[in-house]
Amino acid sequence: MLLLLLEGPAELKRLQRNGAFRPMAPGRYRLIDLVQGYVRCIRKPDASEPVSASALAQHLDCVRSYIDKLVEQGVITRLADGRFDQDQCRAGYLKHLREARKLSPRGAADVALQQAKAELVQLRVAERKGALMPGVEHEARVEAIAGVVLSALSAMPAQCAPVGDLPARRKLERWVTDVRMAIAKTLNGIADAEDEPEAADGTHREVRALPARERVNA
Repeated sequence: MLLLLLEGPAELKRLQRNGAFRPMAPGRYRLIDLVQGYVRCIRKPDASEPVSASALAQHLDCVRSYIDKLVEQGVITRLADGRFDQDQCRAGYLKHLREARKLSPRGAADVALQQAKAELVQLRVAERKGALMPGVEHEARVEAIAGVVLSALSAMPAQCAPVGDLPARRKLERWVTDVRMAIAKTLNGIADAEDEPEAADGTHREVRALPARERVNA
């Protein structure tokens, strides 16, 4: 602290937190690191003081001529002495970049592309973990289960009606037909809600998971 003319340990700790230098061990420093770090720290311009156009260009990571263009566009403002308020210019420049990105179709397309890529990665990860399955495989399973259910319904009148009791068998057949019609109506309602395309005869296309309409009409 005496070497750097610091007022106390708090100032030394502040320089260390700001990355001016690092201790070799708690409370111990290399002399060259200490002096060079302190010199670099005091050479940094005060953000509250106006800076030149060249310094501002370096701060915004652009060429010197671009500063004049930003002034002409009204993005940043030059002070009376020809220098710039670094904080205000930085805020104005960032606002200018955000607005330009919103107005750029390419920028919007890039954002949409990145979102689509992120969703694709999430789907692939979920598929690898076994949380998802291909749609074709899912539909095949649903159709297989639906086929078993419909076959069982069709066979139920013959299996459950007493032998020779034709009225009871006809009653069960009507009940099975009503159930299958209700299933078909429900699935067609779902297809209508999802704006499924219409078939050539003007009716809505049957839901692929359970082609009940053809079975019922047959």
